[in-house]
Amino acid sequence: CGRRWGKTTYGIEKCLEGVLNEGGLYWWIGPTYKVAEIGWDMLKMVINQLRDSGMNIKTTEDDLTAQFPKGTIQMKSAENPDLLRGAKLKGVVLDEAAQHKEVVWPEAIRPSLSDHRGWAIFIGTPKGKNWLYQDVYKPGTEGTDKEILVVRCRSVDNPWASGKYLDKLRKT
Repeated sequence: CGRRWGKTTYGIEKCLEGVLNEGGLYWWIGPTYKVAEIGWDMLKMVINQLRDSGMNIKTTEDDLTAQFPKGTIQMKSAENPDLLRGAKLKGVVLDEAAQHKEVVWPEAIRPSLSDHRGWAIFIGTPKGKNWLYQDVYKPGTEGTDKEILVVRCRSVDNPWASGKYLDKLRKT
């Protein structure tokens, strides 16, 4: 999807949906710690609303972790893929997935989903025909992997983008 579609918000909502309904461990992974902090700030806004309604949620700023009654959401960085190994994940969001190192998905994250047959959501904007294109987008659009659903949303179709923004985007 193009910019300002709400991709990050969607990823956080999917993690929340999982931890509130099924419980377990969910990761939202940005390519860098700075991007993970953006996701963390968005998650905390929702957590504050849930706390206001009486839900007990413990947050730890040091490791960007939110402990819910039935499970945990952690915001992670993909800068060191070796630090992403070993968890038993119910679900994961790879935000700005095209910017992640190629080894993150096949070597660190995919095996961590096997215990629970967990889900993965890859969100971001294209970065050429890199690993994300070859391993996820292409098999999903060609139908060679029936477990992949590809959703493509063009910037010009964004209902939240103003006409001025789109005109400027076209020019640049």
